[in-house]
Amino acid sequence: MRKNYPIIFLISLCLSSSAFALSDSVGPNGSNALAVHQLGYTGVGVNIGLVTAGNPLETHSAFLDSNSVVHVVNHDASPVYNNHDTPFAGLVVSNGDVSHPNDIGVAPGAIAHCKQTSSNAQAALQELIVNQGCRIIVTGIDWSGSTANGQSQPTCMYDYYADTYDVVFANAAGNNGSSGVSVAGDAYNGITTGSLADPDPNVYTKVGNLSGVGPTVDSRRKPDVVAPSTNQIRPDEDGGWNETSNSGATSWAVPHTAGVAALLLDYVDNGPGVDAVTSHNVVIKAAIVNSAFPNMDSKSGNSTNPADPNNLWHSERGYGRIDAFRALQTIAGDRVKPLDTVTAEKGWGYEPINESASHSYNFVGRKNDRLVFTVAWNREITKAGSIYLEKIPKMDIDVAISYSAGSLPFDNDRPDNLEKFDIVLPKDDVYTIELTNMTSNENRAYGFAFELRPALDGDLNVNYTVDKQDLHLLVDKWLDSVLFEDDIYRDGTINFFDFAQMARYWWEIDAMYYNPD
Repeated sequence: MRKNYPIIFLISLCLSSSAFALSDSVGPNGSNALAVHQLGYTGVGVNIGLVTAGNPLETHSAFLDSNSVVHVVNHDASPVYNNHDTPFAGLVVSNGDVSHPNDIGVAPGAIAHCKQTSSNAQAALQELIVNQGCRIIVTGIDWSGSTANGQSQPTCMYDYYADTYDVVFANAAGNNGSSGVSVAGDAYNGITTGSLADPDPNVYTKVGNLSGVGPTVDSRRKPDVVAPSTNQIRPDEDGGWNETSNSGATSWAVPHTAGVAALLLDYVDNGPGVDAVTSHNVVIKAAIVNSAFPNMDSKSGNSTNPADPNNLWHSERGYGRIDAFRALQTIAGDRVKPLDTVTAEKGWGYEPINESASHSYNFVGRKNDRLVFTVAWNREITKAGSIYLEKIPKMDIDVAISYSAGSLPFDNDRPDNLEKFDIVLPKDDVYTIELTNMTSNENRAYGFAFELRPALDGDLNVNYTVDKQDLHLLVDKWLDSVLFEDDIYRDGTINFFDFAQMARYWWEIDAMYYNPD
């Protein structure tokens, strides 16, 4: 059954466009959470665990909503307040206050539960996940002294809890700059988030200077996404309000990922006709990554050129800026199953898969449509006391894409447990995506998200560059003597009206991939 995400889109256009929240970092040029708030989803009923060095100030007025519900709960006998953890929590669950009514967090309806890691990180995760029922963990901890190769104990511990308890982990890429992502930011099963700056006020289009870059030491594609960091008004540990700096620290970005996950889980719990299976962490991860907006600039201010298929993932921006509303549209789309013939524009899937098994999905596409598809699965970690070990061999899924004329190229020779492609379809046809479990004695599950984006009207060769191919399309129009707008006839010469026609081709492009400015 087709869900109502197109209707959701129309509703959002009709709602108020008032600026809200943390200097509009949750607006359409930020994480786009405001559009989801306007639909009534704010993270209500979702518990988010904060793994931090200290504690947020739970008595801050920003954490008390209009129904007198407190949105921060500390689980330490002796809370330690600092200049990191109150704003960290505020970016997720702030409800504003009388003096800052519009400084609302990404998921203001959620409850943030905090536990210090100073004595025992394992105990903190056990408390938050098992005892408090947190379905999302967000951390800004920088685990020093280890290599970000996926094998450190903090990283394996995070992956164990993500997989064993089906929890979404929002991990910071770290503030190492060009030296790489931090430990735990290299976790397989989490969503690693880098930071964005706003070179134009409230328009987050440039990777933050401090943001850790990929790939990981073991050559995996991290970060996954980027999110707003700079110039956000948020609650402070002294009971007041302050603004994040221009440095682009990832602690101010990763709360957006946790908040967006909470909004999606709120929709799964309360939205119309949603399959509860959508709540699996691999589905939430796939939906967030698949819907990311890739048209970001690098730290140096240069385009990362997402129109080039070789730049689908970029070492600084990952797969792009997180987008809560687009992710919600994906979750609101159809669930598809193996052997289905898919005509929906957006949707998702979740399936167990046995060793050596293959699952096929058939997508009906038209020439020059874009098929965007992301599949994710969890790495399995075993636990013996306080020791975490990777299960060998690791789960691996191969992706193959075929149609009537053959197959489309896809690189499976990577160690990642997430694969994404974004391809322009060469003809009207049925395209088959085949997912194969390549791992012996490993029966696991995967989640995926997809989108079929319509062909662009203005650039028929769909390379997002005005070149000789585009000009060739207009040659016959330049030389025709045919009726043009306002009863003006072409005279066989190149004139203003010819260039006006060309401008239409230049401007009818997709902001996801190219910006003419």
